[in-house]
Amino acid sequence: MANRTLRFVTGISLLTLFACGPMQPGDEKDEVTATQSADLTAALSNGVPLSGLSGAKGSSSTFTLVVPSGATNLKFTLGTGTSTTNDADLYVRFGAAPTTTVFDCRSINTGNTESCAIATAQAGTYTALVFGFTAYSAVTITASFTAPAGGTTVLSNGVPLTGLSGAKGSTALFSLAVPAGATNLGFTLGTGTSSTNDADLYVRFGAAPTTATFDCRSINVGLNESCAIVNAQAGTYFVLLTGFAAYSGAVLTGTYTAPGAGGGGGAGTGGAAISVHTKLGIPDASTAVSTNTTHYLSVKHQYVVSYNGTRKTPNWSSWELNTSWLGTAARQDTYRADTTLPANIPQASLADYSGSGFDRGHMCPSADRTLSVADNTNTFFLTNMVPQSSNNNQGAWADLEDYTRGLAMQGKEVMVISGPIYSGTITTVGNGLQVPTSTWKVITVLDSPTQGAANVTTSTRVIAVIMPNRDAQIAITADWHTFRTTVRAIEAATGLNIMSDVPQAVQDVIETHVDTLP
Repeated sequence: MANRTLRFVTGISLLTLFACGPMQPGDEKDEVTATQSADLTAALSNGVPLSGLSGAKGSSSTFTLVVPSGATNLKFTLGTGTSTTNDADLYVRFGAAPTTTVFDCRSINTGNTESCAIATAQAGTYTALVFGFTAYSAVTITASFTAPAGGTTVLSNGVPLTGLSGAKGSTALFSLAVPAGATNLGFTLGTGTSSTNDADLYVRFGAAPTTATFDCRSINVGLNESCAIVNAQAGTYFVLLTGFAAYSGAVLTGTYTAPGAGGGGGAGTGGAAISVHTKLGIPDASTAVSTNTTHYLSVKHQYVVSYNGTRKTPNWSSWELNTSWLGTAARQDTYRADTTLPANIPQASLADYSGSGFDRGHMCPSADRTLSVADNTNTFFLTNMVPQSSNNNQGAWADLEDYTRGLAMQGKEVMVISGPIYSGTITTVGNGLQVPTSTWKVITVLDSPTQGAANVTTSTRVIAVIMPNRDAQIAITADWHTFRTTVRAIEAATGLNIMSDVPQAVQDVIETHVDTLP
């Protein structure tokens, strides 16, 4: 059987639901067995129809749904065909892909009106097989369940939940079902409608968290929260939002990389698949979705940035550095707003920095992009900058940048990621531009430009630093070596998982080591 093309059209369809049971008179038809496994697997979200499905006679396609603990009324339905000769059948199985002979439930009525109801739902992954008894088109599949009791709102992987609000002292509970083998699990909270907004984030596996019992928490000022789960378990994660102050217009997102999709990446793909600049992984739940305004993933040719519209600074900037990026282009000094940022996401302006007493501090440095004028110009987007103290920016930070370029000139592949730390009382300049209390950077040194996450070993050199971002706390003559720390210390301060695509056993060694080389 030749592979077929599966076309998806988004939309909401109203379906008449039919109970799964014995065929009625007139429904009998000859058994046809699929001759090969499914060509494509797609993930379903609770209650969201996936429409526009089509297939040839004998074709098969599979769809998965992750069901949380305590869910009830689980049902899969097919419907909506364009002709009376359409005929697709439905097979459902827990824990593995069904076939036309091995299944927990099947519905093989004539036409496309199929339904499988699961009397007692299990927690985990169900797979639905849509099989073409004849050719079919314009078919819709829907999977739905009733969320667990207790006021829990169910999250779908990578789908922002918008418009959240609460009073001071309020609580709201959410859940996300995570399949076995998922990686790079993260939760983010952002986007407020006023500067007084302040909600906190608590995450726990298997049971509702409290403000005292949790696996991860994020309690920054405002709606700028992120929890990265390093080793995701199969099952249900619960998220608690508490109103430290009244809040409104908040957005909550839970994201993981599905099994088999590769490591890293809030969008469900490995970091290397997104950009050469994120070969070691995406460290949080950043996505290229305009509603994800506090963790918006902007992929540029020169670097990748996770941008925070509430702070008006990057959460992090990540870039590759080797000799292929270095040339003779002059520094352009084209400081400007980022024209590639969605219009709904606030960003800093030149006026915010004017007279602030802080430098416009590059994360990805201008001098790391000198191959062409265009490369150098694009490092001057304000989305790549933070308000940086002069002694930090022009002293030890600049010296470390020079040192890093020296490693690249030796033929090394250097993966760099840097960003701000906000702790304690947050000050602002200009129109709400938040000033970091510290800046951090992680530099991973590989042997050649062809290498990536798979080549990182327990012997790989990793340089991690945290530098104070106030002139009173750091001298312009300070030595960058004195600010070395561990990657884990940075992760604890930021909630990030810096090397999410590197094997965990390797991370556990190199992220707990302080670099001591000269």
